Amino acid sequence: MKTTSILLKAGASLFALQFALAPTAYAQTEGIDEIIVTAQKREESLKDIPLSVGVISASLLEDSQIGEFDDLTNIAPSVTFAPLNARSASVFIRGIGTVGFQSGMEPTISTVLDGVALGRGGSFLIDLADIERIEILRGPQSTLFGKNASGGVINIITQAPSDEFGGSVEALVAEGGEYRLKGTITGPLADGLAASLTGFYKSFDGIGTNLVLNEGVRKTESWGVRGKLRYTGERATATMVVDYQEKTALNNIWSIGRAINPVYAADLAAAGVVVNEENADVATGSPSSNASENGGISLTVDYDLGAATLTSITAYRNWQVEHSADVDGLPFLTPTFGHGIPAVAGFGLSTIFNLNQGTTETNQFSQELRIANDEPAKIDYLAGVFYWRQTLDRFFERGLETCLAGLPDGTCFFAPDAFPAAGFSASYGFFNTEVITKNMSAFGQLTWNVSDRTRLLAGARITKDILSYTFDRPTAALLFPSVAPFTGQDEGNKTAFSGKLSAQYDLNDATMVYASYSRGYKSPAWDIVFDTSATTAAIQPVKEETADAFEVGLKKYLSNGKGFVALSAYHVDFDNYQGQSFDALTNSFRLTSAGKVRTKGLELDLMLHPTDNLSLSGGLALTDAEFVEFPTARCYPGQTSAQGCSGGLQDLAGGRLINSPKFKLNLLGRYDHDFSGPLSGFATLGLNWQSSQQFSLNQNPDTLQEGYAILNASLGVKPDDGQWVATVFVKNIGDTFHRDHIFANPIEDTGLAQFVSRDANRYFGGSLKVNF
Repeated sequence: MKTTSILLKAGASLFALQFALAPTAYAQTEGIDEIIVTAQKREESLKDIPLSVGVISASLLEDSQIGEFDDLTNIAPSVTFAPLNARSASVFIRGIGTVGFQSGMEPTISTVLDGVALGRGGSFLIDLADIERIEILRGPQSTLFGKNASGGVINIITQAPSDEFGGSVEALVAEGGEYRLKGTITGPLADGLAASLTGFYKSFDGIGTNLVLNEGVRKTESWGVRGKLRYTGERATATMVVDYQEKTALNNIWSIGRAINPVYAADLAAAGVVVNEENADVATGSPSSNASENGGISLTVDYDLGAATLTSITAYRNWQVEHSADVDGLPFLTPTFGHGIPAVAGFGLSTIFNLNQGTTETNQFSQELRIANDEPAKIDYLAGVFYWRQTLDRFFERGLETCLAGLPDGTCFFAPDAFPAAGFSASYGFFNTEVITKNMSAFGQLTWNVSDRTRLLAGARITKDILSYTFDRPTAALLFPSVAPFTGQDEGNKTAFSGKLSAQYDLNDATMVYASYSRGYKSPAWDIVFDTSATTAAIQPVKEETADAFEVGLKKYLSNGKGFVALSAYHVDFDNYQGQSFDALTNSFRLTSAGKVRTKGLELDLMLHPTDNLSLSGGLALTDAEFVEFPTARCYPGQTSAQGCSGGLQDLAGGRLINSPKFKLNLLGRYDHDFSGPLSGFATLGLNWQSSQQFSLNQNPDTLQEGYAILNASLGVKPDDGQWVATVFVKNIGDTFHRDHIFANPIEDTGLAQFVSRDANRYFGGSLKVNF
């Protein structure tokens, strides 16, 4: 009853608001072009679809100097991002997402690139070059998108080849040693055949310095290419896409924000690290890196059957990542008596932890076949089938060295030829695992056009997931000597139903209101980590995640084409929400079913053109994402019984979900001015503001980041023919410090580790784009 009351009140408010936004005249768009999206797997007007969708255009990306996927958080208010590393990066929508190191867990938010779902979190870290638009589909989208869409979808559409010759080259330079170069060329090859080729190169000197190796922290270099070939025949259109990119990040390790142990703190200070919440420097003796390769090929064929179109999407993708981390964060390459990491599972203060590295490779094949009617009918339909197979192979190794006694000069007993020596011990372990995921589904959606103004929609999907894994760790679980070697395997399957119901009504030609219910689903997961054992394997898999979502909304073009406004209110309950938390008792990250979580809130999207020269775009997200039931959550490091910890567990009912600020606002204003002569200019001013957010599922008060606001600005000039555009910009005008992520230091769990944001400090840059 409470949910119904909330949505009825929100719906009534939205209905009333439409009268305040503009007169009830039947307005058509003049200043704003009609916004076309494919959020329901067919081209439709944004105003006409009964779901909350944020649209990011190519021009908005350019005005905001957005070039990386994780930068979308600066222009999409309902989106947040957890960077971590190439394996574990994750996107969140409405406070819902997945962060984890586990090889057997899939993301909650689906990322779709030109119609192809990307299977793993790190595989979507693509460069945003040659983008037509990005659609942010909020809430469960399992009915049509199925795979990993229980929390939402990021739908990325790249530019199609053109039948006219053209292209562009763009260069960007910014403080911090940031360089970007990208270009695209497109045009016809023959009658009915067009192609395009896009390439990019980027480098960045990093945030902070590795004071031992004298290199930038998170120093990156990346490059990539994408080629498209499109054939247009009398009845068929076929598009082939081939893409490939590489990215390397050096010293991709966290910096230390707080060190408790005096020996550990002294070792960091001796290396020159000033430990505080603004610290971006590290002092690791061996490099920590991430190197990833990501590529694929897809073929999309649309065949005109007369009254309907048959669409086939066939795709193969490969993703590989190699990563290493000097986990102790210290400059020592060999044990030094009296120095090293704090005590961990029986190891003393003369331990170094330099070896923590592995490789991951995924290979995925997918096939989708669907049919949809072309011309509007009394009942519009879309139906299809989907097949997916992904294999993930992972190798991981870990090693520590410990000095058990020291010589008078302070060095360790160490005799490598007589290993293990009396005064020195080394521990080494590794594991191999393979995870195979198969997904088969059938889906359909019907829209009944009851009248010119009223539409009813119903959709359903039945999915079968087949999951299996093998695991082999012939050594004891390093850091956990009591965990014996383990070799095992398991398999399982799950059949699930998801669906959607909605009703929508056109108040006039410019305004639509809707109400909807949708059911989301995400497959079960395996908690596969280094210390997987017979005990943990026996309680696997973690149960499937489901979502029940209610939403009401309003979409409206303002009179005289002055803008577009979309409002929505939602209430979503997730059961068996899959999450990862740090377990201080075992000093490890565990995957768990977090019971029931709830996210509810309001969203506003707007695109305004108050005058011919002035435009404003952006949005506001009010998100209340919390645990409803989670009585067996792990305690945060240092949590006492008075703070709710009992036997290593706590009840998180009422606790906030991670990466979910309650308020988030993104606005970008642009003013264009014609100078006397052949040139015109423009200025932009952007505001990104968010309230506080929690980074740890276990509600560690030290990993709560306070709210902050960032102002960005740019000035540009271009000729009237648009052949080139020159821009200068400044990011973070107010020099407001903030961090991308904060977490308990794995080496010293009451200490803090952090990733400092690229725009944590003010910086300047400029770009030049040439069109031809």
